[in-house]
Amino acid sequence: MRRNLVFAVVLIFQVVFQTEAITGIEGNPVTITCSHSYADTNIKYFCRDPCDNADVLIKSNGQQTEKYRIEDKGNTFYVTISNLEKKDAGIYWCGIERVGADTYNKVILTVEKESLENNPGVSPSKTIMYVEICLAVAVVVLATVLLFFYRYRKRNGQENNGTEYATHFMMKKAQHANTTSPVSEEGGDSKTQSSDVCYSTVSFNKNPTCSSLPPPTESTTYSSVKPK
Repeated sequence: MRRNLVFAVVLIFQVVFQTEAITGIEGNPVTITCSHSYADTNIKYFCRDPCDNADVLIKSNGQQTEKYRIEDKGNTFYVTISNLEKKDAGIYWCGIERVGADTYNKVILTVEKESLENNPGVSPSKTIMYVEICLAVAVVVLATVLLFFYRYRKRNGQENNGTEYATHFMMKKAQHANTTSPVSEEGGDSKTQSSDVCYSTVSFNKNPTCSSLPPPTESTTYSSVKPK
């Protein structure tokens, strides 16, 4: 009699205090551990609240299903729920069949959506690696654009310098022609006379469509004024 009283007290403490809260990820499996005392050879079962006969999902002496599987290890048994869905969240009971009243462990299951933190396939280190790769590609593209821009500016600068050089060459040629004047009729000496020179700068068309045309002929007109 005394032994039965102790056993009843132990079972009451199990029902009151053994409550397990588990969080599962949507689409993944979750395993629930159920432990009981003096349940080595008893039949185990897993049910959803309120755990009537129609709420029993699987038994240790029954058939395994694709959704629910049970593994009996004596006083401890394991229940696996596959492919979690939002509707699987709720209150469950781990039950032990006994002579008289069955004993239970309460399980509260929460199902969360899959996120980057709890997704084992994408770790934070891989995320950082992807960001670094994107930054490296962006730097390479920017450097390529700047290189093409620099070459374009340099080529245009060389073309402008060529035009200025042609103009400067024509001015030098005109100045050289002005240093020589006709021989004086009276003294017969060669004297340098100043003269007015008209010159012009000719720009050549760089349009590729006109590259087949011959370049225009450079023409410079000199004039001198004979002093009276």
